[in-house]
Amino acid sequence: MLTCQRATELIEKRNFQELSFVDKIQFKFHTKICKVCKGYEKQSALFDAVLKNVSNQKAPFIENNSLKEKILKTLK
Repeated sequence: MLTCQRATELIEKRNFQELSFVDKIQFKFHTKICKVCKGYEKQSALFDAVLKNVSNQKAPFIENNSLKEKILKTLK
């Protein structure tokens, strides 16, 4: 039986590589009976989607001379 700790490791691991057949089966079985891990899986997918969306956007440039002067003064 897969532990919750191992299930969360697999959730994160599959973002970077394909899970083995055994890991996939154990994970599916575990999330069928564990609502907490199923919830974590959904939250992780949402978090990854938001991060991917944010990383694709450019930060807006705001010209603020007074802020720039304060920063430069602090650095000196």
